[in-house]
Amino acid sequence: MNIIISGITCSGKTTLSNEILTLNDSTCILREDDYMKDLCDIPHKGKYYLMDLPSAYKTHEFETDVYKLLNGELTFYPQYDVFKNKRINKKSIKSKKNVNIFEGLHTIDILKDLRDSIKVFMDIDLDTCLERRIIRDTSLYNVSEEDVRRYFNEIILSIYKTHIEKQKYMSDVIIRNEEDKKCLLKRLQTY
Repeated sequence: MNIIISGITCSGKTTLSNEILTLNDSTCILREDDYMKDLCDIPHKGKYYLMDLPSAYKTHEFETDVYKLLNGELTFYPQYDVFKNKRINKKSIKSKKNVNIFEGLHTIDILKDLRDSIKVFMDIDLDTCLERRIIRDTSLYNVSEEDVRRYFNEIILSIYKTHIEKQKYMSDVIIRNEEDKKCLLKRLQTY
């Protein structure tokens, strides 16, 4: 079974992926975030890097690695250092499992032609996503709350409207709250 999870930043994609991982010993997760370009190659607007744009990622490489994995090939995937905003290496190996999860901002769009998959869109309230982003960025990256709010409102929301939200209409399952997530997890327990 293949599961593709997309949604805006801090909508719970990684949390959901990790919860699915606990349901089945034979699970592989490939994250779009590991395919982010080095900071010097990411487009920017003024002082802001446009890290949520598809062009901030090596999407072709991600898609190629997904199909290699699904064809049964051992797949080397990159490791990305978020503190240095730079790829470290591409030495880690993943292999196809009973459950394969592909997770990231743009994964439904990137993998729209992948058959036999469940496409999940995390449609969490945007204020909740902002609050999660504030907690993450202030504690992990030492960014001020004011800067996080400004970046979210001026950059992230615009990219969400133009590049991410459209995936909601391509999805099989929309998660809006904890109850929706519980229903999906219960459904996946039967696989």
